[in-house]
Amino acid sequence: MLAVIAFHEQFTAAPGGFLGVDVFFVLSGYLITDLLVVHRKRRGRLDLRGFWVRRARRLLPALAVVLVTVTAAAAVFEPDQLGQLRPALLAAVTYSSNWWQALHHQSYFTTFGPPPLLRHLWSLAIEEQFYMAWPLILAIVLAVSRRKRVRVAIAWLGAAASALLVAVIYVPGTDPSRVYYGTDTRATSLLIGAALALTWPLSQLTAASKERTQRLDLAGMIGIAVLAWAIGHFSDSDAALYPAGLVVAALAAGAVVMAAAGPRDGRSDPARGGVLALDRDADPARRFPRHAPRPLPETGRIPRRGPPLAAARPPGARACRRAHRRLYRGIPGPERSGVHGCTATGREWCEVQPDHAHTRRGNGRLAGNHDGGLSG
Repeated sequence: MLAVIAFHEQFTAAPGGFLGVDVFFVLSGYLITDLLVVHRKRRGRLDLRGFWVRRARRLLPALAVVLVTVTAAAAVFEPDQLGQLRPALLAAVTYSSNWWQALHHQSYFTTFGPPPLLRHLWSLAIEEQFYMAWPLILAIVLAVSRRKRVRVAIAWLGAAASALLVAVIYVPGTDPSRVYYGTDTRATSLLIGAALALTWPLSQLTAASKERTQRLDLAGMIGIAVLAWAIGHFSDSDAALYPAGLVVAALAAGAVVMAAAGPRDGRSDPARGGVLALDRDADPARRFPRHAPRPLPETGRIPRRGPPLAAARPPGARACRRAHRRLYRGIPGPERSGVHGCTATGREWCEVQPDHAHTRRGNGRLAGNHDGGLSG
């Protein structure tokens, strides 16, 4: 984000600050792909409708606030721009701002005159188009092939095809906005993130050994150095940027993302993952010692966790929710919401277990809170 701001402020030290957007694309592609794969492993299928509904709930309210605020400000302070704002509003609502700006030759790199009011929504449009198309493609890939190598190869081939398209479309010496705005050409970064998620899932990185964590940290430091060099070296008119520079920046961002996902202290423990890790199935007492399960008032015994007993008779959904609230009182929502099923034997103790199907609602949030692109 700071690199993008520096670019728009025309800092001479950051002529390639616009590459900061590629970091966001790689991160989004990684997290969304990992979320979808984990969801399918746990439930046996992809709930595409639920995925899209969560995206809408997360993005649409904020978008509505932005559009209303910008329109009101333009009506008061810049009434001359209202004519250009109307079609831009339609493009923003339909998440097609990137294509609208590309087709109307609104250069991303122009430095003369005030920029269009909603030009910054082009990246959000690409994200939303990715959210709509990629889950469908991934569902087909996961259904057709069970081999990890094939799935990974498809994602890497997609990224390579997008980079090749950049080389075909870009004409040196001309404005590169079509290449920069296009979903087909910017898919390189998104698919590199997706390919990394299929190659090294978040669960694998958070459980990495000390030696692998050290390698991840080294790769992350190299990635930061490469990104810093690219931001200070490339400019929008540099022919080497399309596609070589974009690919190099995306790969460097991928290294940083994987390093951020590794264990913070080098120990192989999913519950102690990096800044991207939030294993909701980890024992809450280990991650939140002050909020460990409390003794039941009936017996004073500490409830235990484990598989349900064959002879246990599952209580009703209401009783299960009461026991759930009692056992996990004070634990933050993202951790608590992952535990949504239980069985009980008598009044002594209640086991709370993830992904158990004895309640009316089984839609817990997946690890990492990947909703929204940064996500999600």
